[in-house]
Amino acid sequence: MARDGTTGLEGLQRSDSPGLKVITLNRQSCQEHYITSVPESAESLESLLQRAAMAVRERNAQILSQEVFGMSDKDKTSVPADGGPEHASGRPQGPLTWLENKRDTNLCGTHLWAISGTAVKIAKTQFAV
Repeated sequence: MARDGTTGLEGLQRSDSPGLKVITLNRQSCQEHYITSVPESAESLESLLQRAAMAVRERNAQILSQEVFGMSDKDKTSVPADGGPEHASGRPQGPLTWLENKRDTNLCGTHLWAISGTAVKIAKTQFAV
């Protein structure tokens, strides 16, 4: 059962449901969404990312950045080879940070920073090492 509401601060909304927390900051010209998805029991990474993707789509938002943390090499097999943001949102988006760890403690998940209500252009930058 989802719980929607405000925190008492103007322009700040919070939505909680099993495995998903969303905080939305309403600004003058746009909305910022901070979306955190964590596994329910022994849930797969693919399912966890789909839940986050649904939250992005429901808000008609674009991902600015995404962190996936606490996942193992085995978990990566359920994500397309080109990364996670495409999988989480259904379209190519901003930078992805992937932090690996064994998942035996179930301390894992994804956090997205997304924006809606304004146009976003992600610049493609390449760094030489």
